[in-house]
Order: sequence, then structure tokens, then C-alpha cells
Amino acid sequence: MMKRVGLAMILGFLVMVPDALGNTTRGISELMLSGSLSTMMGNDVGPRDFYLTAGHGTFVHSSIEVGSLVSFMLNDSNEISGTASALILFYPQSWTIKNIHSYAGLQIGIGLGSGDNPLIYGGRAGSKYFLSERGTVFIEPYYVRYEYDIGAQNEFGISTGISVLY
Repeated sequence: MMKRVGLAMILGFLVMVPDALGNTTRGISELMLSGSLSTMMGNDVGPRDFYLTAGHGTFVHSSIEVGSLVSFMLNDSNEISGTASALILFYPQSWTIKNIHSYAGLQIGIGLGSGDNPLIYGGRAGSKYFLSERGTVFIEPYYVRYEYDIGAQNEFGISTGISVLY
């Protein structure tokens, strides 16, 4: 019974948050921290990886955010590597519902600590739920391709995290 009451309170909070939250105007910056699980395919890479990602972005328009991401990865063989990439996210106004801002974006960068430091590129799409005027939680599925000298790998994952706008 208590679980049902807790779930009802959470759902009620999500519906009743004021419409004014989620202002993404030009000049606002964002700090992001997320974790993700992914799977890679190609070149006999292990099936599961855990990522910790930090990022920074700035809204150059109310619907466009540019920024950077730095990720640290721990694979199922306990090897550590990472990525550094540039990112552009698009927030179409038609995708915004109350305090949920959905987006799609592209990234390009380089892999670090994994041999030949591959070129990486890919896409991501997700939704940010504004808990307050300046705080969000988000979830985003993503795809990244790693272009090594000896071949390529495809990574599919889902990331969830928090962000603060300032």
C-alpha cells in the first residue's frame, strides 16, 4: 500500500509542477553529470561498459545548445578509457510539453586511452524533466561509432543524469 501511495505522490508531482519551469534562453549555460550502460559490437569487445560523463553546454539560441563531453569508461575487463567530444543539441519547441524538453543532437570527438585514439561520432536523443527552474533530470539513448585503424565498433547505450542551468 505504501508503495502505491509513494508512486501516486511522484506521479502527482510530475503532473502538477508549474508551467514556468524549463527556461532555455540564449546565454544560459548547463553543467551535466550522467552515468550510462552500453553495449559495443565489433572487434571482439566486451558486451557491457559503464560510463561516467561530465559535460558543459551553452544555449546559443533558445533551441540550440553547443558544448563538450568528457567520458570515462570501465569495461567488463576492468580496463579504463575515455572520450572527449564536441556536442550540439537541438530542442524543437514542438517537442516541449510542460516541463519536459526533448532534444536530439550530434557529437564528434576522439577516444582516449584505447590504443590508437579513434575518431568517434554519433547521435543522441532524450528528454530533460525540469525539477526546478535551474535543475533537471534526463534520460537519453545514444549511438556512437568508433573508427579505429583496424576497424570500427558501434556502441549503443542509455544514459541518465542530472544537470544544473546557470
